[in-house]
Order: sequence, then C-alpha cells, then structure tokens
Amino acid sequence: MFGVKLRVLCILSVWSATAASLPPSSGPSSSKRFLSGKLAVHEPRDRRTDVQDLTLKIRVDPAKETIEGSAQYRGTLQRGVRELALEAVDLEIHQVTCKGNKAPCKWRYDQRRLRIEPHVSPQGHFDCQVTWVVRRPAMGIYFLGPDPDDPKRPVQVWTQGETHGARHWLPSPDNPDERLTWQVHITAPKSMTALSNGRRLATQVKGKLKETRYGITKAYPIYLLNVAVSDFVEEKHPHNRVKISSWVHRRHRKRARLKGLVTGKMMDFFERLLGVPYAHERYDHVYVDEFVAGGMENITLTTLTTRSVGDAGLDPDWDNEGLLAHELAHQWFGDLVTCRTWADLWLNEGFATYYQKLWTRQHHGKDRFAEQMASARQRAIGSNSALPRPIITDRYRHPSELFDGHTYIKGAWILHMLRTRLGPAVFDKGVREYLKNHAFQSVEVDDFRRALERASGVSLRGFFQRWLRQAGLPKVQAKISWRDGQLHVHAQQNQKIDGLRPAFDLEIPVVWDTGKGQKRASLKLNSKQAHLSVAMSAPPKWVMVDPEFSVLAQWKLKGDADLYLGAVRHCPYPDGRMRALEPVKGQLHRSKAVEILIERLRVEPARHVRARIAKLLGAANGDHVMRALQKSARTDPQSRVRRAAVEALGQMRRPQAFKTVLSVAKQDVSNLTRRAALSALVRLNRDKARPWLLRALRWKSWQDVIAAEALMQLAQGADVRDVKHIWKATKPGRSSTLRSAAVLALAAYGIRTAAAKEPIRQHLEGLLRETNRRLRSRTVSALESLGDPRSRGPLLAAADREVSFRTAARVRRVAKELGKKLPSEERIRRLEKQVRRLQRREKSTSHGHSHEGASKSNSKSSKSKSKKSHRGGAKGAK
Repeated sequence: MFGVKLRVLCILSVWSATAASLPPSSGPSSSKRFLSGKLAVHEPRDRRTDVQDLTLKIRVDPAKETIEGSAQYRGTLQRGVRELALEAVDLEIHQVTCKGNKAPCKWRYDQRRLRIEPHVSPQGHFDCQVTWVVRRPAMGIYFLGPDPDDPKRPVQVWTQGETHGARHWLPSPDNPDERLTWQVHITAPKSMTALSNGRRLATQVKGKLKETRYGITKAYPIYLLNVAVSDFVEEKHPHNRVKISSWVHRRHRKRARLKGLVTGKMMDFFERLLGVPYAHERYDHVYVDEFVAGGMENITLTTLTTRSVGDAGLDPDWDNEGLLAHELAHQWFGDLVTCRTWADLWLNEGFATYYQKLWTRQHHGKDRFAEQMASARQRAIGSNSALPRPIITDRYRHPSELFDGHTYIKGAWILHMLRTRLGPAVFDKGVREYLKNHAFQSVEVDDFRRALERASGVSLRGFFQRWLRQAGLPKVQAKISWRDGQLHVHAQQNQKIDGLRPAFDLEIPVVWDTGKGQKRASLKLNSKQAHLSVAMSAPPKWVMVDPEFSVLAQWKLKGDADLYLGAVRHCPYPDGRMRALEPVKGQLHRSKAVEILIERLRVEPARHVRARIAKLLGAANGDHVMRALQKSARTDPQSRVRRAAVEALGQMRRPQAFKTVLSVAKQDVSNLTRRAALSALVRLNRDKARPWLLRALRWKSWQDVIAAEALMQLAQGADVRDVKHIWKATKPGRSSTLRSAAVLALAAYGIRTAAAKEPIRQHLEGLLRETNRRLRSRTVSALESLGDPRSRGPLLAAADREVSFRTAARVRRVAKELGKKLPSEERIRRLEKQVRRLQRREKSTSHGHSHEGASKSNSKSSKSKSKKSHRGGAKGAK
C-alpha cells in the first residue's frame, strides 16, 4: 500500500500544479470536525464601516525583498462609529495620518490589526493614510529569483490575495464583502515591467526606477488586487472589443502565444451565454513561476503558473484551455458578483468550474463534455468519501479548508443538475437575471436561488437545502432485468439516511430501445427504494438508467449482463456506455463479453470510454486480447487510450508484450504515455526493464515526469545499486519537481530496505527546511510513509514555520499520527516537556503597542517577526 500511495504522490508532485484544480482533501479527521458541530460559526461581519477607495503607492525592491508603501483610504463610518480597522499582519507601521484632524491621529497596532481613530466629517466621511514597510513577507507577496534548482529563473515579484493574503503585505479591509475602487502606483527597477489591475494610466522613469500607474473605477474586493513585476514580454491575442494579452518571461513566450489564442473565443462565448458583457476594456494573463495555485482570477489581470504553458510532450494529454476558461468565467462569477462570505464560496468556484465545462461542450463537443462530467462525478464521490461536508457551511477553522472537491466539483455538478432539471433556456435566463441584478455586489446563495425561482416558477428551497446545506451524496443501486414480458428497474438509496441526512429526491431517467426507437420513463426515487415496470413483448436491445448524466450519484448497477452488454454496443450516449462497462467487468470469463470489448476498443468514438475498455481488457486472457491492446498502444490517435492500453499490457504480464511497450516508452509523443510505459515494463520484466529505467533518468520531459517515474520504479525494486541515483536526485541542482518526486522515491526505497531507513529519515527531515513549498509538502508525505515516530518533533517544528493554515494543519496531523506510534512512557515524557515549554512561553509573551500622535508614529513595533517558510499559499489549486 505504501508503494502505491507513494507512486500516486510522485505523479501528483509533477502534475497537480498545472490543473485548475483542487487542494488535497484534509482527510477523514476533517470530516468529523465539519459534522460534529464543534467548529466555530463564522457569521458575516458587521458592516458599520464602508471603505470606498484606495490610492496605493509601493516601491518594490526585488534585491532586498522589501516593499515600502503608503495606502490612502477614503470611505464612510456610520454615526457613532469612531474606529477604522484594517487587517495588517507583521508589518512595520511607520505613520498614520488622517485629514481633518487638528490633533495627531490616534492608532493602535497589535501585529494583526491596525485600529485608527480618524477625523469624521459631518457626513461620516474619512480620509486616512498609512505608511509601512514589509520585509520578505511570509505570504501575500512573493519574491523569486535564480536558485540552485533553477539557475535561469528570472527575478519576479507577484502577489496572491485570496483568501487572506493581502493583509500580509498591505494594511487593508481584507474581507470579500468590502468592495472598493483603487489606483496602484508601482515604483520598480526601470528594466522591469510592472503590472496591476485596470487601465494603465501613466509611466514615468525616475533615474534607475520607473513608476507605473494603474486604476480601476469599479469596486471589487481587495483580494482581487494584484501586482506582478518582472522582465515580462507581451503577447497580444485577437479580439474585436477587449484588449487581450499574455505577459510572460521570454523563455515561455512562444508557448504563451499559442495558448492564449483561444481566449478571445472564450470571451465571446461567455458574453453570449451570460448576456452580460465583460466589464472592462482589458483582460490579461500574467505567467509567474512557483505560483501557489494553477491560476487566480484577479480583476482584468489573471495570474497563471508557468507550469500551465506545458510543452510539446504534454500537449497530447493536457493543455491549459480549461484553466483559461475557469479563470475567465471568474470575471463574472467571483469578480462581477462575489460571495459575501467564504461560506458561500460555491458562488465563485462551483460556477467557474461548471462554465469551464460548458466551454468544453461548446468548443470540443458533447463527448468531451461527457468525459469531463464523468471525471467530475468520480472526484465528487472521492471528496464525499474523504470529507462528507455540506457545500455551504459557516463552520470551519480557516476559509482555505473550503477550497476542495465539494466547492468546485460537486458544486459544478449541482449546477448541471439544475440546468438539466429547469432546462438550459430557463436556467440561463435565471443566471442572467442574477448577474444583472447583483453586478458589483456581494451575494449569498439565496440570491441565486431566488433568481432561478423567478425565471422558472419552480420552488427550489428543498433542492438547495438537501444538496448544498446538508452533507452526502446518493449511493444508488439499480437492478435491471427483463422477465415475463416486462422490463423491471429496481432502485434504492444505500447511503446513510437519518434525520440530519434525509433521502435525496431523485428523478432518474430510464431509457431503452427495442429496435423500434428510443423509449423513456422516469423513476421517482425519493425514499429508500422504488420500482418501475414496463410491459414489452421482447427484451430491449439495450437499457440504461440516467444515460445522459442528469443525476449526481455513486452508481452500482446490477442485473442482466446481456442488457448492459447491449448498452455498451448500442447506447448512443457516452456516459451510458461508460457506466454500463462496470457490471460488464464481471463478465470477462465469457468470450462474448471479451469479443464485444475488443470490437468497441476499435470503434468506440468517445476516448474516455475507449480508455476504460482498454483497462478492463487488461484483466482478460488470450493472445487476441494482447494483440488488440498492442495495436491500441501503438496506433490509437488519443494518448490517454494508448496510455490505458500499455497499462493493461503491464497488467496482463505477458512477456510477449515487452517489445511493444518498450517502443511506446521510447517513441510516443506523449510524456504521460511514455511514463505509463515505464511502469508497464517493470511489471512485465523488472530485470529487463532496469537498464531502460536508468536511461530514462536522462530523458527530457515536461516537469521531468518520465525521470520521476523511473526513480519511483527503481525505488520499488529495492536494488542497492540504484539508491545512489535516487539520493542524488533529492539534492539541490535539479528541478524542484524532480526533487519532489525523488523524496517520495527515497521513502519507498527506505520502506523496503531496513538498513537504509535511518539515514533516509535524517536526510528527509533536513529537507523540511527547504524554501520550495512543493518539496516540503512531498517531504512530509515521504516521512509519513516511512512511519518513524522520531520524525514527530521535526514535523512539529516544520508546522510552526508554515504560514499556510492548511499546510500547517496537515503537517501537525501527520506528526500526531506518528506520535501515536511512540511507547506510552516516551509520549508522557514528551508531553511533560511540551507543558514546560508552553509555561515558559506564557511568561515571555509580549503584547502589542499603542501609538498616539506624531511623536510615536515613526516607531516600529517591538514585536519580532516570526521566521515563517516563504512559500505559503491560501488558495488551493484552482
């Protein structure tokens, strides 16, 4: 199990950063927290202060990793309110001044929040300015440059605001329901390009520095403000109305030009579908290294990771089109209208995820849309198994916990069910009304529900309650049979049903064909079970429940295998054929079933269905099966099918397949297919595969995915001759992605080789201090798999250095699990030591300071900044 888990993590270490995708789930323990009711409730905050406008002036010093800034805020306070509170974490506040004050402005700062007592006009207006310095902040703004792992990496400075990043570099009203306009003046080295939101107003060279001014005249939350400074070049993309560009370092210039061409078509599609024009004259992408997510929808200037530009070896498997569509959809869902609190995050992320898939349907067709929805269904099931929480919940420890598969993937599926239930025209009408009525406002889930109800005349309160505010997914078992001249469909909900989690109210379409055309019926399943019978004189050619994926459920199909084989051959809907394969996999002992699958491997039009067929055939026997898979591995036009075919050949373990799989490993145009072929080679013959694994360590590929797989396969062989290659790959001087994969491979080797386990543990513990967040994360996973309780202390120390709440929580969870393996006496001794340390800390705790008047306005806080790990991150992989 450890080997399998580590191999999956090894794959993720070089793959996950590219997807507009999700943070990993927090594990089963998180489920208990969400469902226990013990988490604090995050009520919407009082809105007695209205910050309306910001003028931000910053001087960026990349060499010193320092920001010097001034922020002038204007707004109103309600009558009787005397204090303006700004979020500000570990900043050096130099001065606070307020217009209209005869006496010096009073202010207090406790390293978390800056409280100002401004002069307020009779109309309630205030105008205050804060000057501050931040030196190498822990998060929010990031300074990068060449390092041993990437000596050619350019100097870059970039920000990430969501969820609470802005407060780490800018005193700000850092909440999603506070909307304001802003101007940003950036002073940086004149050789660099400075980017921010809105329209570029002016550029002025001042000696060795250059000031660039931007302004946005519509109000947005501060977390959508971003700054990026580097040696960027511009690639312009065509559109008839909006100026669209990509800003990127020149080493990625050609790839960014190629990837950005589709953005204008996306813009046109979303404007037509949503009925609301894009709100600005400019929309840009800026590509940066080591971004903390796949992308971020900052207003008019989306930030993207440079990993998403890919290379020719990645193109057959993945492109960043989905990421581009996701972030562009956010310009309406998340920017134009924004969740009032993070509890309503679904209104941002669920919508962007679903509209990304609607773009796929428009641009790539129904089969590709069905493929994406089938993949989303499996991910939603996985998220529900790991963490069955409500999508809409105000109980959490930190908002970053809500950036998960429920909010994104299950959330997208719920929108799909609504669009299917109401009909596309009615649903789209409701969405248009929702956007128009709430443009440039903060919204809650009920605002959207009411818009759909007005458009449709249908009450949706019960649907929203069960699917969004309660946990769980339906687990539907459907049994299909034909007997005595009748088609029988029996369905039942097998998930836990109780007062807190009632049965789902499901309308399940049943579709069949007797040879005289399709027929349909609806099975109402709103309790534990239901039954449908339809008279027919002869058995249908095929029958399927919900073949057009209108219901999100974890399906288990039982009954007449021949009816499912008929669906595999004749059902016109790809999702119906896909799900019919599951009961068929138990029929591989029948020659009829195998022959049908071989036929479908050749003629099946949907690539994801074809890939699933290839994987199923890996469990069959016979030379004819092997020949069919060999042909598919060599000639199928879709890389994911070739990949599935080589995996199936490895599963068959027939030595005759070695030559075919080796050819794929050496020559396929797809990086990921070549990687899969290496694994298959090992399963076919480890000794013959070993020299090819050693060669593969030198093969160039996107994010070193091939070399990473070679390392893991060598580690699982536990050959003492190979550990030197794995150990070497963990050292500085390799790419961070290869090093991340190597630490997992090293742990896999340590599990299998007792003599090496101790030095491997010590080496991995040293890597917990690395600056690269991905490498640290994989090191935690590697130590978790080694399972040595002596790693508990180094892990706890690493957790204290982490700024990201979610990362620190995960590290502490791993440390806690390892601590359980200690002998009881040792655990007691460590607890006593921890108590003594806490007592000493209590005695030495220092408090924040008050500042009143000009005499104190230049004093710096006496509280020392904690040295946090530089690579934090609040947003999960989008």
